[in-house]
Amino acid sequence: MCAAVLLHHPAPLLAAASAAEPPPAWFAQLMAQLAAIPERHETFREEKRLAALNRPLLSEGQLIYRRPSYLEKLTILPRKEILLVQDDQLTLTGPDGSPRELSLASRPEIGVLVDAVGGTLSGDVRRLQRSYTVHPSGTLQDWQLALVPIHPRVQEMLRQIVIRGSGPAIRSVLTEQTNGDAQIMLIERSRSAEGPQAFAGTQAETHQPAVAGTARTPQAGPRP
Repeated sequence: MCAAVLLHHPAPLLAAASAAEPPPAWFAQLMAQLAAIPERHETFREEKRLAALNRPLLSEGQLIYRRPSYLEKLTILPRKEILLVQDDQLTLTGPDGSPRELSLASRPEIGVLVDAVGGTLSGDVRRLQRSYTVHPSGTLQDWQLALVPIHPRVQEMLRQIVIRGSGPAIRSVLTEQTNGDAQIMLIERSRSAEGPQAFAGTQAETHQPAVAGTARTPQAGPRP
């Protein structure tokens, strides 16, 4: 399933009752595997669909993560842009090279987005639960984390974030807003500080995120 199709069919929110269900047995193992990776260098492709635009916005670039709190998103195409998060500080550098800085503590609606990716990459369950109700489903080799925001202010804007992967390899991050806007980041190749073969053969895959208890049918990944 291509990214465009996925974005036209937002994932339904999980039932509220599932919040009380214990996580599956593999969840703790997954978090431990993620936490064991000190550094990642990954390539991404991203598609944004906005209600105000007739065409999607496409971009591609690189992601760099270093434990515990360094996260850099380097967009190469269509124009260079750097988003850098370290501890509580976010720096955005545009095509003109001039940086803009802000504290995540002063912008909680941005901080929760950082927590979703940073918390997953670091295997930090407490960080995820600080901002979201976490709904894991699937298996260790084909897992999904549906992150539903818990803060009312954030709930006004953000519907959910769905992260999918296989073992310690994260394959896609889908963000759905309450106004119908959505974006998906497909992670096509990755390697860790443990060696370039750690995730050899990993391909980006897009799947229809599923409600807990329903069958999920894997779809073909995007063409290179």
